[in-house]
Amino acid sequence: MSWARCLPPDRRARPSPPRFKNYSATPIEITLSRAATSDGGTRGVLQTNGFRCHSLELPWRDNRSNVSRIPVGTYQLTWIKPRRAFSGFTELYWIHDVPGRVGILIHPGTLAGDRLQGMLSDSWGCILLGSHTGTYQGQPAVFASRRAVREFHDFMQKQPATLTIEDTHA
Repeated sequence: MSWARCLPPDRRARPSPPRFKNYSATPIEITLSRAATSDGGTRGVLQTNGFRCHSLELPWRDNRSNVSRIPVGTYQLTWIKPRRAFSGFTELYWIHDVPGRVGILIHPGTLAGDRLQGMLSDSWGCILLGSHTGTYQGQPAVFASRRAVREFHDFMQKQPATLTIEDTHA
């Protein structure tokens, strides 16, 4: 028996509540709306009821592995422990069943440019999150990425979700 059970209820230690709380009993539906694209990357907004942040992906290169963003569509997200940590994160969301692709994650990073055009990139096809956007060395960038990913994880609480990706740019 835990010693904490011997204490009166008002004296027991309580875990601090998460910064975000998902009260939904239904599966979480997330939308990624892509807004602008260039050789420097594809900007977007990832949002659901109660959470919103910026995203950055590689430019469209016919869904080729390691050089292109993933196609528009609806995908399932699962909480996993990848083989290696990304910026200190040992658990991340994996995007399932991307046609012709494997290992697509949502993780921290700043740049997602086309390496074949001489751009810098922290992505090989994954989705990067950030709290705000700007430019870095002339490329589109997301900043405060680790914070945005941490807040996304706090909101999601390791629950599976559905991600719908749509292109809203011309």
